Amino acid sequence: MDEVSLKSELIKQKEELVQCIQNELVEVRLQEAENAVIMTDLRTRIQDLEEEKKKLRDNAVDNSVAHLQVQWILEWSTLRYEKKLCNTLHVFGTLGGTNSSENERSGGLIVFERFKAASC
Repeated sequence: MDEVSLKSELIKQKEELVQCIQNELVEVRLQEAENAVIMTDLRTRIQDLEEEKKKLRDNAVDNSVAHLQVQWILEWSTLRYEKKLCNTLHVFGTLGGTNSSENERSGGLIVFERFKAASC
């Protein structure tokens, strides 16, 4: 009887050991899967950062006097064109005749207001 209880105790301990090792294996595989996902995310992030760095390098700002003058001229030309367009739309919009708000809004003033809200 003593030998049977000893063997059953050994079997029970071995089953507990097997269960413990299986649980540990599951935890290790889960950790490996999580690490694989993290590695993939980090590789993607590194690639994104490298692309961004390349774009920034390619779009380096030229602060030379000539470049700044060209930028200023382009900005000035754009602002001058927008001002002319705003004036043209305003004149076109006020040709409605009477001073009522609905008549003022007819004939292009709505277009002018939308344009003005967007850029003027």
